[in-house]
Amino acid sequence: MTLGERIKRLRERRGWNQRELARRAQVDNAWIHRLENGERHNISLDAAKRLATTLGVSLDVLAGMHEELGRDEEEGTPAARTDAPPAAPAPPAPQRRRAIRKAAPVA
Repeated sequence: MTLGERIKRLRERRGWNQRELARRAQVDNAWIHRLENGERHNISLDAAKRLATTLGVSLDVLAGMHEELGRDEEEGTPAARTDAPPAAPAPPAPQRRRAIRKAAPVA
């Protein structure tokens, strides 16, 4: 799935048209149109952050990094899932023993 297809899918799930997404993300409506139609493929990090924040997803979901793993946008990352069991606490870090130095004898 392309970036534009992901943006369109997320936008439609929220019931927004292109103009509403553009207004909320503070970008040009025509720019959204070009992204969704595959006329534009690369966007700046700042624009990606605004779109991800507006659409309520992380940058990695917007970029499609979880598609290879078979995850859907709604699932997000494992930490973001609410149905995932809580992670076990990390074991305590081993404490290092410090060698005790004896004081030099006083002459």
